[in-house]
Amino acid sequence: MKRKTQASDPLIPSATAAVGVFGVKPQTLRARRQRGDSPPYVRIGTRVYYRQSVLDAYVAEHTCGSTSEEAAAQQRR
Repeated sequence: MKRKTQASDPLIPSATAAVGVFGVKPQTLRARRQRGDSPPYVRIGTRVYYRQSVLDAYVAEHTCGSTSEEAAAQQRR
């Protein structure tokens, strides 16, 4: 399996991920990180980023086709 380079797997700022991917305020995503309930992240200095590939995988893993699928997925987590 070929490893992605940084250029093909960009780092997305936390605030951008919060609003653009999760539809929440940046403070909400920060609270989820503190609880350990967010995708893995990268900290560079004081700034927090998410890899695009990690966000894509997280969204795919949390995608449900029906409410019964959603309930089953929540029980597995």
